[in-house]
Parts: sequence; C-alpha cells; structure tokens
Amino acid sequence: DGPLINTDLLNPDNESTTVEWMPDAAPYLVMPTLSVPDDLPSGSYELWTTIYHWQAAPDGLPLAAPPHITTAGNFVQVGIVTVN
Repeated sequence: DGPLINTDLLNPDNESTTVEWMPDAAPYLVMPTLSVPDDLPSGSYELWTTIYHWQAAPDGLPLAAPPHITTAGNFVQVGIVTVN
C-alpha cells in the first residue's frame, strides 16, 4: 500500500508521486514491487489491484478494463503467481 509513482522511461531516476502529476504530461510507467514471504505455502495465488483515495473512496475507485481482463467490483486481476 502506498502512493503511485510515475517513472520516466527515458530517465528512470526521474520519479514523481501523484500530487506532482500534471494533467497534460506524457504518461509514465508505474512499477510497484511485490515481496512474497519466505514461508508462503505452495499454491497458486491471484493478484488483484485497485486504486483508491483514502478519504473519498477507501473501497476503491471505479476501474474500466477490456473484456478479456477479470474484474470484481473496483478490483482488476493483474495475474496469478504459483509458489512451489
């Protein structure tokens, strides 16, 4: 959980948080990292994400996705991870 960071693909050291994003600026890449606990049991795990505003929409903002993307309410499935 944390703020989204825009990363300039041409200058990866140039990062800005959402409060610094300009409406007419070119889009950058948002690259969150995920750590998996060492003691996580073997199995398949679905990864879901949402974007929310901590005051206005703590349960997530409405998200739009193409038909081939799995959604549930304000969440979008971003992948499945298998732990062996």
